[in-house]
Amino acid sequence: MSAPPLASEAEKVEKKAPALGRGRQQSPKTAKDSDIENSPLMQADAEEDALRTREEDAGGAFKQVAQSGSPLPAGNAGETAAGEKAAGETGLDDGAADAEDAEAEKSRRVWQETRNALQTTHARYGEAAQTLERSTGTAPAAEETKDPTIANLEKEFELAEDTARQLSKKAEEGRGTIKSRDDSFPIRYKEALNQLEVRCGPTPEALAQLEQEEGFEPVSIGLFACLKKPKSGNARTIPYLQPQFAPASDVVLCWSKVKYDPAGNTLHLRMLRTVYKKITGSKVDIPWCCAQWEVLGFQGSDPRTDLNRTFGILNVLHLLYFISEHADLVKQVYLYARQKNDSINENFPFAPTSVNMTKVAMDAFRAGALSALINQKSDAGAVHAVIAEVYVAAYFNLYWEFRKKKLDIHSFGKIFKETSNLAMKKPAELLKRFAKNKEAKLEGLKTVELDHIEEFGGRAASAPKSAKEQRAAQREAEQMNRRLAAYAS
Repeated sequence: MSAPPLASEAEKVEKKAPALGRGRQQSPKTAKDSDIENSPLMQADAEEDALRTREEDAGGAFKQVAQSGSPLPAGNAGETAAGEKAAGETGLDDGAADAEDAEAEKSRRVWQETRNALQTTHARYGEAAQTLERSTGTAPAAEETKDPTIANLEKEFELAEDTARQLSKKAEEGRGTIKSRDDSFPIRYKEALNQLEVRCGPTPEALAQLEQEEGFEPVSIGLFACLKKPKSGNARTIPYLQPQFAPASDVVLCWSKVKYDPAGNTLHLRMLRTVYKKITGSKVDIPWCCAQWEVLGFQGSDPRTDLNRTFGILNVLHLLYFISEHADLVKQVYLYARQKNDSINENFPFAPTSVNMTKVAMDAFRAGALSALINQKSDAGAVHAVIAEVYVAAYFNLYWEFRKKKLDIHSFGKIFKETSNLAMKKPAELLKRFAKNKEAKLEGLKTVELDHIEEFGGRAASAPKSAKEQRAAQREAEQMNRRLAAYAS
């Protein structure tokens, strides 16, 4: 009979199929995941067990007939032969079905092991395993694995992409054109000087106003100046100044009449913002009226209160000249001005002191004290250059006196008066002092006397003593030696 061998072959295939997963350790899973994954597998196993039971019952019946040798149940021989033939065909069909089931079982187990391996790899290596799952088509649906944080990141990336696209489009629209500078761009001294000459040059109204004002009293120059006092003219006339410098003098005098107006003139705001950024190191474009201006020493949030008392925009121009031509020096002066000498008051306010030094330089110019220095130059632009340099020299002289003599804000009036007299009577001497002391601006730190230096385990060198102090110290030493000798005897 052919049925039992077919059943034995099915059993062999069945025994080989489970061996496909031997020696491979599956990744741990939760009870819920195992139930969900094994539900179709359990149904397939139940169907397979039912089929195997039917085959075993049929095989057992054929074996009993063969062993007993008894004839088959009543029926003609033709029916018996036909039954045997049909049984043989049925056995062949069952064998083919068993082979197909075995092959399906093999594929299912291979797929299950591959899935388990991918899940283990995903748990260990994260995104790489997830990419591998997508490539093999075994990844779960996107709705099941979507994370809210990923959705937020995607929105942010979309926003960034949209912003970049808009900026690129805007840049393409402005390609080939020069961007106009607004009040956020810093400005250099020479650029501000040229723009002021164009925008705030001499006008007939301003010149007429200067001619109506009374001029400054001229300074006395020469050996017999005290016998013949020069006459004072109007505010437009500068004593002792040569005629070729008169147009440049008119420009400076007209600037002194222009008020600082940051709200109506962006050039004014650019100039003062440049001063603020260079001195403080800030990159923020602060408004024209805010509390940050008090960092420069202004007495309120509106710098116009201090700048427009005298000489207007010329005060801002001198500050810009200071930071442009003497950048290292202005930082030293600013830091020293901010120091508190009595834990309450600063040494001197930086910006208001600059306004006072502009007054010192302009008073000396209007009185004719700077005419001799200007007449030595050949360039018409030397008028404001000399005024600005005298302004810096006067500011440095005040700073040097404060630092050398360790003065406080209460001594400001005295030092200001001395500096003003020096600029009025001896401006050349003031410039020489500035050139001499500028290189030695840090020399005062080297002569600081310390009684004890505990960190270095020694004593600082004492300052040299006069002859009188040396004799007094020698007498004290002799007296000490006599006392010690009396105790020893």
